[in-house]
Amino acid sequence: MPSDSTPLVGNSLVTQTTVVSDLIASFLGQRLGKHSLSPALFDLLSTVYTLKDRGSQVEVAERLGISAASTSEAVRLASNKGLLEQVADGTDKRRKRLLLTPKGKQKLQSALEELQAADQALLEGLRAEEVEAAISVLRKAEQNLVRAVRSAPSE
Repeated sequence: MPSDSTPLVGNSLVTQTTVVSDLIASFLGQRLGKHSLSPALFDLLSTVYTLKDRGSQVEVAERLGISAASTSEAVRLASNKGLLEQVADGTDKRRKRLLLTPKGKQKLQSALEELQAADQALLEGLRAEEVEAAISVLRKAEQNLVRAVRSAPSE
């Protein structure tokens, strides 16, 4: 339980980024839903896309930070929806590469358009200098957190 001196709102960067993150997730969840996409399915499709048709389930799982079993289930569901296909790797027949189908590419394109809409909604009324300053602060905060996570003692 927080103490009386623990701020829950106000000038805390963690609090504000959490609020904004939650609102973005809600906005995107609504917008992606119009295209029969969940945020998790969008993450899967975009990760396969960024691996440029060379990624395996193992590589996708590592990038997304999820278990092999969860990735396998997500790939199965996406394949059943006609969004992904698995093809044998030319050099290692045991390894299956994940490819976006034309339908998967179309869904991903629709999702990217929704991300642009979210970006526009987020930045409405802000000057270019304000956006640049916010991005700069967030990048530095990200670097600080990466260092903190890496230096934290593991359990």
